[in-house]
Amino acid sequence: MPVEFLVRAADVNHGFGLYDPDGRLVAEVQAMPGYTNRLTYVFKKPGTYKVLCLEFCGVLIMPWPPPLPYRGGKR
Repeated sequence: MPVEFLVRAADVNHGFGLYDPDGRLVAEVQAMPGYTNRLTYVFKKPGTYKVLCLEFCGVLIMPWPPPLPYRGGKR
């Protein structure tokens, strides 16, 4: 099932990089103030995927599949 990320920066340009559980960069998109980019990705295997800023700003850890309250678009 495809997952769509809506990516936007609050301050300056950033690079949104999605890494698979093996540490491979599998998708990327620019994050810019005042503009929303869309990134659609189909997760090929379960595991913990990381979102790293390609501008060396920080880390976000995202488990896949998501916890039950977030499946199926319901929160």
